Amino acid sequence: MRWSRVFCAAALLLLTAGLGRAEWKISGAERETSPDGFVEHWKTVVENEARGERATLHTAVFESRVATLRVFDQPDTPRRELAEAMVRAKAIAGVNGGYFDPEDVPVGLLVSDGRVLAPLRK
Repeated sequence: MRWSRVFCAAALLLLTAGLGRAEWKISGAERETSPDGFVEHWKTVVENEARGERATLHTAVFESRVATLRVFDQPDTPRRELAEAMVRAKAIAGVNGGYFDPEDVPVGLLVSDGRVLAPLRK
């Protein structure tokens, strides 16, 4: 898990460095390990007291030898809830999100199963 941890630590460091300039400070951090020991869940809470803002960052850290990062596209309605999609995929971690325009088309690059579903665009 060494390289995954190094990458995530570097990403978190860059993020918090950017947050520092904007008066964001880490106000809480927790870590938990999955029962099988394959994934660590890092929860970091950051706050901007001057603006009264708060954000919670969730990071899943894993070794690429034991787990695979995949993107699941659900282009047709009705779309499954994240928990249901994770159960069907036998996933150990998941995130629901993305950026879409008003026509529900992804904004930016979207790749799933090695296929480009939406090209890179600004």
